[in-house]
Amino acid sequence: MEPQPPQEGKHTKSAARRLLLVEDHQINQEMCVAMLRSLGYEIDIANDGRAGAEAATKNVYAVILMDCQMPVMDGFTASLLIRAHEKTVSKALLDSGRTEQRVPIIALTANVMRGYRERCLAAGMDDYLSKPFRTHELQAIIERWIGRGS
Repeated sequence: MEPQPPQEGKHTKSAARRLLLVEDHQINQEMCVAMLRSLGYEIDIANDGRAGAEAATKNVYAVILMDCQMPVMDGFTASLLIRAHEKTVSKALLDSGRTEQRVPIIALTANVMRGYRERCLAAGMDDYLSKPFRTHELQAIIERWIGRGS
């Protein structure tokens, strides 16, 4: 995947309300999309980590919600790819006098084993939300990362 900086014009007002959901399970997708839409967000969906990493390099998102266990590419590997892309793009932006771009990645996982949160953080994710979760929990974690006024 060759890094490309975000294109001009993709930073619109709606980008502040646009989220990427990377989730392979259809029912989990449907439930999460319903919750996010009820909160006023626009959602793009990727069915696996590879598709999620590709979407994250081509579009601007306020937050990425990343399942950890998926076929094709897991959320840990996808997050590492996204962070590597951001470093390359950020260097180009900083060299041109612009500011760094880093999108918050929130892990969504049913795995609550000890040390799992740390594994998520080590992969470049910023936070962790255990499944199943409720709408107010999802809202709180998103607001923590992008603020209430988005």
